Amino acid sequence: AASQFATAILHAKNESAWLAVADYFPQSDEARYAQLHLALLYLSRIPPDFERATNTVDKLIGWTESVPGDYRQLRALALVTRAMISRRTNDRSSEDRYLGLLRQGNLISNNEQTDLFDNAPRSLRNYWQQIRPAVRDGNARRRP
Repeated sequence: AASQFATAILHAKNESAWLAVADYFPQSDEARYAQLHLALLYLSRIPPDFERATNTVDKLIGWTESVPGDYRQLRALALVTRAMISRRTNDRSSEDRYLGLLRQGNLISNNEQTDLFDNAPRSLRNYWQQIRPAVRDGNARRRP
């Protein structure tokens, strides 16, 4: 699984590379992270494929919900990705809902948030920089 994931990273803009991780190693952690990268790939297309990105990340959010605690960082990345999709489709109430889920129960600490999103893929990192103060203050509406 790790080797297939490394291959996908080397071919990050290739949908088939990410799908192969999930197809060949469906129960692996790498398959879950490949889904996140796949959603981001769909968002990077011109025009963005919001439907496929949303479906992919919604499945990932559902899965992380079924294994509470074990995949907190992956859940945080998935929730922020979903909030970013909502922002890009001008659905502010949905964006607020997903950011609220991120804050709910202190999913990850402020230090973990900083470490996680400073090392996240560029599109997530850029979005996080815009919303970080609102998320930390607990006020998702106060954002650019």
